[in-house]
Amino acid sequence: MNLIMKLLTILIGIAFGLGLYVDCKAENTEDPHWYLAEAIYYEARGEPVAGQYAVAHVIMNRVKSKKFPNWVYSVIYQENQFSYVHDGSLNTPIDYDSREWFLARAIAGDVLSGFHKDNTHGSDHYMNVSWATDGWWRFVMLKTKLIGNHTFYKEKMND
Repeated sequence: MNLIMKLLTILIGIAFGLGLYVDCKAENTEDPHWYLAEAIYYEARGEPVAGQYAVAHVIMNRVKSKKFPNWVYSVIYQENQFSYVHDGSLNTPIDYDSREWFLARAIAGDVLSGFHKDNTHGSDHYMNVSWATDGWWRFVMLKTKLIGNHTFYKEKMND
C-alpha cells in the first residue's frame, strides 16, 4: 500500500509538472491549494512524505475547528502560528521547478480533495523537534505522533 501511495504522489507531481493542473507559479489568495502547498513546502520540505501529509492535515484540522479561522490562508497567516511566515523563510523564493514544489502541490491536492485521510489522529499542532524551542502548549496537549522531525499534538478534548 505504501508503494502505491508513493507512485500516486509521483504521478500527480508529474501531472503538475506537465501543466495538467492549474498554474501554480503565482500567489493567489483565493486558492487554498496554493497556500497549503506553500506551507508544506516551507514547513516540511525534506521531511518524509507522511510528515508532509501530516503538516497539511494539521492545517486542515484547524480549518475545520471552531477555535481557528475557517480558511486555509487565515489559518496559516494567523499571527505566530507557522514559523515560515514570520522567521524570514518567505524571503527565499519557492523553486517552482523543484521536485519539492511539485510534491507539495500534489500533497495539497490529495488532502484538499479528501483523497488522503488524516494521518495525525486529529492533531492541530506540531513542532519541529530538531530546532524549535518555543512550544509551551506541548506540555498541555496530547502527543499523537512523531514523523521525521515533527511531533504532532492535539488538545486532550479535541472538538
